[in-house]
Amino acid sequence: VVIHSGAPNKMSSKIREIIVSGKIFTGVIQEQTKDGIDFWVDATIVPVKNESGHIVKYISARYLITDDLMAEYLFNKQVEKLALITGA
Repeated sequence: VVIHSGAPNKMSSKIREIIVSGKIFTGVIQEQTKDGIDFWVDATIVPVKNESGHIVKYISARYLITDDLMAEYLFNKQVEKLALITGA
């Protein structure tokens, strides 16, 4: 998963931790175009496992959020919620 470098490192790590553990991640992510333009998406990332239970790939659906203020609000709430759950 490529997450915008401006995203808090703990959040980037948390998202990776969630999907590498085999769980589904659903939340707001800030990404960046090849031209360096930031944008927000509502993402769902699902790990796909083989017969042995090993993750072989990820399937992701992302929907553009056009309201930057709302996206930032949702992202910050998400960070707070993950911090409470994980004690980070």
